[in-house]
Amino acid sequence: MPDQAKPIDTSLPRGLTRDLLCLLLAARDGLSTEDLAEVLDVPQAQIQDCVAAAADLLADATLVELRRPIAFSASEFSPADIALARERMLAWARRFAAEGWPDSTPGYVLKHHAADLSEAGENHDLYQLISPRWMELRLASGSPAAFGRDAHLAFQAAALEQPPDIAQQLRCALVSAGLKSFVADVSPDVVGLLAETGDAGRALEFAALMPDAVQRSDAYSQIASVLLRDDKTREAKDAAYRAFTAMRQAAGQIGPRISEQVAAGITRALAETGQTDRAREAADLAFQIAGAAEPTVMGISYRLMTAAEAFMAAGLAEKAMSLAEGVEQGQPVLDDSDKGSTLTGIALAFARAGLTDQAVQLAEKIGYDLAATFDCLHDMGSAHRGPAHPPGPQAGRHLAGRRAVCGRRGGR
Repeated sequence: MPDQAKPIDTSLPRGLTRDLLCLLLAARDGLSTEDLAEVLDVPQAQIQDCVAAAADLLADATLVELRRPIAFSASEFSPADIALARERMLAWARRFAAEGWPDSTPGYVLKHHAADLSEAGENHDLYQLISPRWMELRLASGSPAAFGRDAHLAFQAAALEQPPDIAQQLRCALVSAGLKSFVADVSPDVVGLLAETGDAGRALEFAALMPDAVQRSDAYSQIASVLLRDDKTREAKDAAYRAFTAMRQAAGQIGPRISEQVAAGITRALAETGQTDRAREAADLAFQIAGAAEPTVMGISYRLMTAAEAFMAAGLAEKAMSLAEGVEQGQPVLDDSDKGSTLTGIALAFARAGLTDQAVQLAEKIGYDLAATFDCLHDMGSAHRGPAHPPGPQAGRHLAGRRAVCGRRGGR
């Protein structure tokens, strides 16, 4: 790459090649040859010829997407040249605005038109841009956060008017509220599924716009779990921290509370990403929630067991044992069948974590002669780590049968 700027030397009309390079310098992002042909209103083949002639001046001279030239001095262009290039791009975008923003609106326009209008001081057009149709296109091609940024630009422009345009500020606020209402209808499970499909970035943006802290913490927790599974530790650490922040906010609000299952998932994600102090705080919250759980809630055994596993993930086995002891002593109040299922599930959680002594200790409290079973599971080196559904009321007989299959210690 030469140190000095090269002069434009082409057999094609000098004006067109020069205009093309100026557009690429003025652009906020890459432009395809099709985009450039539309902006300059010339056949695409002629643009391709210009690209070929100026290839040594371009950073990425492909015919798919052209980046800014890096071997050409920007000083060759005056501020008036750059301003003209940006006006040309605005005029190009206005053609699609006049058609009501069709589905064929170029990606460059969708991504940058609001910023272009804001920079040019075209406030009227910016206010008109923030519309249901624009939101629909931005959601389809980008994310809720992208439209939110556009609406914020319009809000800022209205606030800087002299006097401030209160009507437009209110309009932008209402549109943004509509966006949040749309996102509020998206369940955390859907956001988690979006991350599962490989689009964790967009899932994070959906989660960020969720107005309810309980839902937001759940969504972030699911995203963190997916990222951990995919060995994306740095991204998972950020998602786990966001889940933790939302969980703390949810803990102080009036209304629906975060479930101990979600709190446990957040605890586990924090622990697995090295955020030990936060994991311990999250585990304390999970402990408080689990202790206040209503026995009528379906799946309480599973939820309490999940909380116990979260404590162990955070290095707080004593908390898990305290949770089990609380169940044994009637906190929360459960009938004998549910109490036995819950304690058995927590004991199995200890066994899966390799904490055989604690598992045996708890098994003996249950009254189901399970010590030999846990020894056998330990010897077998069970590698199962995730929460399993708790055993039902007949767990004692099933596990006693498992002891016989394992062939350890015989009947007692």
